Amino acid sequence: MIINKAQLKENYDIVIIGAGIAGLALSQLLKLEEKNILLVESGDFKFNKEINQHSYAKVKNLGNWPTENYASHYSRVRMFGGNANVWGGWCMELDDYDYSQNSTWNILKADLKNHYKKAYELLNIIPQNIDSNKLNMKSIKPYPINIARGNYIKNSESI
Repeated sequence: MIINKAQLKENYDIVIIGAGIAGLALSQLLKLEEKNILLVESGDFKFNKEINQHSYAKVKNLGNWPTENYASHYSRVRMFGGNANVWGGWCMELDDYDYSQNSTWNILKADLKNHYKKAYELLNIIPQNIDSNKLNMKSIKPYPINIARGNYIKNSESI
């Protein structure tokens, strides 16, 4: 349910900052555990230019980089669904290189198998088998993520 700050309760089991893909996914999983959740979003359900003016990143002048990072302004969206509204819900599994000896982390592909399965179910997507060694960008189609769950969140008694 959507509330304003005057309607806030004193206590919540969990407070999640950001209603992007990660925040929404986490809220759905925690709701299954019957937690009382507060999901805080700085934006609205529709794009608001005034709110998004706060998305500019300020960086030090490093080499050829500008002092004001315009890329962050166009790739960071303060609204329900977060950055997925910009990148269209493009989701891909890590490729073989990420698990290779050149990688800086010690996770095996098998370690993530069950997590990928849960993510597919949560996001209503069908996995695609893509061989990263034969990658042709023209052949890749983003997964159609279902983030249009605004009414579900609005009408929820515990989120």
